[in-house]
Amino acid sequence: MKKILVLAVLALIGISASAQVRYSRTMVEKKSNTTWYLRAGAGFNNLVGDYVDEYEDDNTDFSTAVGYELAFGFNRNFGKTNVYWGMELGLASRGYNRADEDRYDDTVEKTNVLAHNVKWVPFAVGYKYGITDDLKLDAHLGAFLSYDFAYTVDTDDYEYEDGDYDLEEGADAGLQVGIGVWYKRVNLDLTYQRGFAAAIDNNYYDDGNLKGYISTFMLRLGVSF
Repeated sequence: MKKILVLAVLALIGISASAQVRYSRTMVEKKSNTTWYLRAGAGFNNLVGDYVDEYEDDNTDFSTAVGYELAFGFNRNFGKTNVYWGMELGLASRGYNRADEDRYDDTVEKTNVLAHNVKWVPFAVGYKYGITDDLKLDAHLGAFLSYDFAYTVDTDDYEYEDGDYDLEEGADAGLQVGIGVWYKRVNLDLTYQRGFAAAIDNNYYDDGNLKGYISTFMLRLGVSF
């Protein structure tokens, strides 16, 4: 009888240990299936489109306006694959620099326009390729929406008035594509973002509207937790 009790106790201990191991492994898998991260860095903004093409032939030059990028997001793997989907929410800026040359006295007036916005990436997909256990390449594609809540305008001599340099509608939407590298919990990411909502819509010309759009290269450093 004692031997039977001992064997029963040992069997219960074995079953309990086995269940605990399976539970622990399941919890680890669930925990590692989602990666939360914080990214911050710079955005290199440019104005593109037929508006730029027209005005650059008319004593006006457009160049890069440096802004900021801050995002909080997550990636969640599809099952046990390296393919994932994710979302982001953060604060950012978009804009452009322009330099207007006076035709008569050759002076140049420089203007920097930055709009500060809330940016949301509602859906993105990506793939992480493991070079080693700690080092991974990360390619991703997604869509974004943004809404401007404030403007910063710096100019040489012009007296700025509200509305003079506001970007059209105060909103943007478009696509983004990027490549990054993860080393353990640290991430370096380069993403190109192209807006498809007109930032400038000038209907002064009889041959149709001239439109400008914002394109941005984002260089961000991130950390997962």
